[in-house]
Amino acid sequence: MDPNIDDMVDAMVNNTLQHELSRLYYNVTYRYRHCEEFVPFVTQFVPMSDKWGQFEPEKRRINLHQDLFKRGGWEAVRGVFLHEVAHQLVYQFYPKAYRDEPPHGRAFRNMAESLNLNEIFIRASLDIRDDKDLPPNPIGKKSKDMEGHPVLSKVKKLLALSGSSNQNEAAAALAAAERLLSRHNLSKPETDGGSTPFERWRLKVGCKRVESKLSYIASILHKFFFVECIFVKEFDPMAGEYVMRLEILGKPVNLAMAEHVFHFLEERAETLWLAFKPTAHFLGESGRGAKNTFVISMLSAFEDKLHKERKEAIKATPPEVAQREMALVESDGFSLKCFLRECYPRTRTANPGHRPNAPNSARAGRKAGEDLTIHTPVQGGRRGPQGYLES
Repeated sequence: MDPNIDDMVDAMVNNTLQHELSRLYYNVTYRYRHCEEFVPFVTQFVPMSDKWGQFEPEKRRINLHQDLFKRGGWEAVRGVFLHEVAHQLVYQFYPKAYRDEPPHGRAFRNMAESLNLNEIFIRASLDIRDDKDLPPNPIGKKSKDMEGHPVLSKVKKLLALSGSSNQNEAAAALAAAERLLSRHNLSKPETDGGSTPFERWRLKVGCKRVESKLSYIASILHKFFFVECIFVKEFDPMAGEYVMRLEILGKPVNLAMAEHVFHFLEERAETLWLAFKPTAHFLGESGRGAKNTFVISMLSAFEDKLHKERKEAIKATPPEVAQREMALVESDGFSLKCFLRECYPRTRTANPGHRPNAPNSARAGRKAGEDLTIHTPVQGGRRGPQGYLES
């Protein structure tokens, strides 16, 4: 692409971001606007060599690095911006603390927490010259980064065998896949001392709200693939609006498997419904209600299939081994939940709820789910039907 066009696109994106940041700035400073101490600051994107953001009290200005969105996404832009806003509010309302305390002392931390700022953006510095300190940009993570991982390859092959016409072979394959995932999840992570074994990957779901189908798929990922799921809103400067993203948190190999299953189930739900749609219309069932009934019934049957095979795998495991593995799973799950809370201190659960209103579509969906088998990855991309929502 022509460099001049690149510059024009970057300028357009930054202008859109600046407009959205103005709205965000108004919302987070609304409670202070009646105070005489408050003076609004302006925000701009500028070239900077060693900083993501900069607070300039003399010029009443907040500077953000011009490539911040490109390097870190909307989450990084929002986080760095609110970090600098916290500095501004401390400067204006707590001048003594601003003079006497360290720049990121108690007053700053209290202000940042009042803005619901995530811990990673409360830290003293994020060095743009050192990739290990970059704000997280989980959107770039893809399962292709894990291609060739021996555990992932074996699990995919076993899940493909679970569709065998031989019921004993299919059951044995699913049980073996379950055991392999469990044992790998319980193995000691290869990480540097004290660093977390967990990562965050973000999947584009192409919608403005959480649909029942996506929530149910997130539930399956959470229950069977050792990941936590949370739906977050993210500003898309190219579209000038907020869109939903599904963020999955866990160990890299589990994330790769979960991403594979997510795309597979999403594609199968659409394809199988399109195949049944003419029949549903002939039987007098059409529209969104019939489609949702078919898809949820399909996912429910697939979930029941996984539950059944998990129970059989547990029965085949010696009791003392099963108890030890269960304790380790609970311990690892607790660590993952702590990681989720560190990334998103405020979350809420959502029950989309769906009442089947098309019996023929429901029966066809359950049959499709019972016959569903996870094959090779689809290219291109909890707790009942629940998932976390950023609050």
